[in-house]
Amino acid sequence: MKDIVKILQQNARISNAALGEMLGISAEAAAAEIEKLEKSGVIKGYSVIVDDDLYDKSTVYATIELKVTPQRDCGFDDIAKTIMMYDEVESVSLMSSGAYDLAVEVKGMRTPTGQIQLTEKEFKMAQYLSARFYLYVVTDFAHTPKPRVIENPLDAGIAFEERAIKSEQRIWVAQIAA
Repeated sequence: MKDIVKILQQNARISNAALGEMLGISAEAAAAEIEKLEKSGVIKGYSVIVDDDLYDKSTVYATIELKVTPQRDCGFDDIAKTIMMYDEVESVSLMSSGAYDLAVEVKGMRTPTGQIQLTEKEFKMAQYLSARFYLYVVTDFAHTPKPRVIENPLDAGIAFEERAIKSEQRIWVAQIAA
């Protein structure tokens, strides 16, 4: 069972015949074993690993290293959970050595040169937090990334203009009898 799972983790699209050959069993036995693993919940699904640089050139990733000071009744786990609440945060890792405590991986949008875009949620958060809101901007991402931290961007002389964008929202509708 562990061998099948390891192989499927490396290549979920492998044929039952190839899987069976690797394990010394028939294609039918391999298919039956996979079905058993799926029904028991060991295999919950299959996913695709995408190279975002090739697929979606509008997405960029950055790792931000943070130095934090835990307070009484609020340790590293609590701080990490709070950071993870932001949609843009992909992961938070505790660093075991070095000058920083947490490594935060964030996902953002690549924008035209010189542009900063905030979602409505980010803009409202910037208004609410004011001087405690920091915007981390990376310029020249493709060549020599240059990070810049802007404290309170709404009051830093940057003129934000509200723009409406089209987005698709899906809803599910059902008719129920009275």
